[in-house]
Amino acid sequence: MNIKLFLSLLFINYCSFIFAQESRKDIKHKQVEQIVAFKSKRLHKTLLKNSYHITSAQRIKERDEKRRKEKRIEVLSHCTTLSYQEHKIKFSATDLNQIPDKIVGLENLDTLVFTNHRLKQFPTDLKSIENIRYLNLSQNDFSDKRIKIKKFKNLEYLDLSDCGISQLPKGLRKLKKLKVLRIGNNPLINTKRIHKCKSIESLNLDRSSALIDPYSICRMKRLSNLSINEGFVDFIPKEIGQLQQLKVLLLASNNIAEIPESIGQLTQLENLILYRNKIQEIPKEVFSLKQLKELDIYHNQITEVDADIRQLQNLTKLYLSFNLLEDVPDELGELKNLQALYIHHNKLRGFINIKQLSKLRILDIYDNQLSDLPEGITQLDQLKELNISSNMIEKIPNQLIQLKQLEYLNIKNNPLDDDSNLNNTLTQLYNNGVYITK
Repeated sequence: MNIKLFLSLLFINYCSFIFAQESRKDIKHKQVEQIVAFKSKRLHKTLLKNSYHITSAQRIKERDEKRRKEKRIEVLSHCTTLSYQEHKIKFSATDLNQIPDKIVGLENLDTLVFTNHRLKQFPTDLKSIENIRYLNLSQNDFSDKRIKIKKFKNLEYLDLSDCGISQLPKGLRKLKKLKVLRIGNNPLINTKRIHKCKSIESLNLDRSSALIDPYSICRMKRLSNLSINEGFVDFIPKEIGQLQQLKVLLLASNNIAEIPESIGQLTQLENLILYRNKIQEIPKEVFSLKQLKELDIYHNQITEVDADIRQLQNLTKLYLSFNLLEDVPDELGELKNLQALYIHHNKLRGFINIKQLSKLRILDIYDNQLSDLPEGITQLDQLKELNISSNMIEKIPNQLIQLKQLEYLNIKNNPLDDDSNLNNTLTQLYNNGVYITK
């Protein structure tokens, strides 16, 4: 009897064990199925998303191709109506891979703008080749062969931006009348010997993949406008001071860490643009540039502005935003011709008296640590835009309603006292036509 009971219990335990094992397998199997289903669903969503993007890109491309074909028909139709005395031609964005014969045959043509087509060869067969003064062939593809340009003897303006060229055009130095050269956004190997183009006054090398040869460029004595934005410029050579005619210097979005003292030799400079670099200090020589109208050092690492900034009496625009400034000198308030001051995204705790900035139209001081509005702000009769958002300001003076030219006021993200005075002030400003963001 005991043996039978023992065997029965043993059998029951065995069955329970087998059942438990099978149950675990079922549970595990279900978990696996759930995981597979989840991953399949996620994969399906990813595929759908990618498919959407691919489809969207294809649609955009198809629309572009369709538009280019339609534009080509328009251009060819227009070409049939051209007079042989035509002086100026401007066409863009077709699928044409060569310049129409009618345009090639125009003998009096002096301006040709043929941008964003599908040209593969540089047009050297133009009958008006010696008459053309203005030539813009940007956004075509001349990557197969080096461009030969010496026949364009009277050329004054040349734009070959975004054309896939890896070398400077052959014969460029023979163009004695060339004043403007735009060759940015190209895979140039280098810019050596560009100084041999002695007549050039404006040079644009924006987004060029080449390592710019600054020493060669600094020998171009007639340059009045130099732009090398978004390039591979690591420093400004001291030889920059040789460019005595320079009025505009654009070196934004590079890796420049220092401004050389020789910058002070550029006595004709009117625009100095150095935003998005790694500059930590503004040398005093910058403040000796008496003709300077615009100074832009956005997005750098500036911690201090010298009192000598008072010398820039012709300055109309000053960009100091996205730096590390904790204060600014009182002398900044002496820039009587200043029209726009951008100094947001710093660490300012206090601000200067700005009542002398009588021509100021734009004041952007948001995202600082200011607890009060700048003293003298209610005397700025020309002020149109005021952004003081994201500070620690508690009160808005009622005197703001005296600013009759004010069009825009941003006061959001401040611990403002919500009282009747504030509401009355904002209501009056609103009634005066001011757009308020709060």
